[in-house]
Amino acid sequence: MSIYLDNAATSYPKPDLVADSVYHFMKHIGVSVGRGSYSRAQKAGETVYETRKLLCQLFNHSNPEHVVFTSNVTEAINLAIRGIVTPGGHVITSSVEHNAVWRCLKMLERDYNIQISTVPCDRSGTTDPEIIECMIRPNTQLIVFNHASNVLGTIQPIRQIGTIARRHNILFLVDSAQTAGAYPIDMQADCIDILALPVTKVYWGLWVQEGLLLNPRG
Repeated sequence: MSIYLDNAATSYPKPDLVADSVYHFMKHIGVSVGRGSYSRAQKAGETVYETRKLLCQLFNHSNPEHVVFTSNVTEAINLAIRGIVTPGGHVITSSVEHNAVWRCLKMLERDYNIQISTVPCDRSGTTDPEIIECMIRPNTQLIVFNHASNVLGTIQPIRQIGTIARRHNILFLVDSAQTAGAYPIDMQADCIDILALPVTKVYWGLWVQEGLLLNPRG
């Protein structure tokens, strides 16, 4: 008997319901969304929209139209960061971020002269929210944190961090790759503006709160 220990990368085995649902769609619908008005195309669109609504219920988000499906969570995170941070801007992040966040920020630091403040953590990998508040500057555009480290597994105090971000009118992006679907996340109560998560454990996607516009530089 084999023992699987790589759940930080992807969950295995997938539930039978997942495989059955994917097979049913491919066998009985199997067409693109938004590419026609015939019955199967309409059914495909309805299936996607119902999925958006269910995800909104799971994470307490109000608008299904603000759920964005991407090819992977790295793309979702990069889309958000590159759509928000402008040249000369300032970003606050943790010292235990995944490369999906860190490499994107370092590229923007090199190419667009952004400033990055890295919040230290204690020996358990937990961040003190009060340190974050001390790091806020007039040009701070984004606070980005993972909900749990893929290396340490430490749960970060995102509700306290989100409250600080909201109080200072700074956008808050959460990478929930290790927690979405397994740990309670409430976008309203946690003051999360953007939530990114992967399909390998849950879904690939990006949740954007009402009124937030992303402006990719291309």
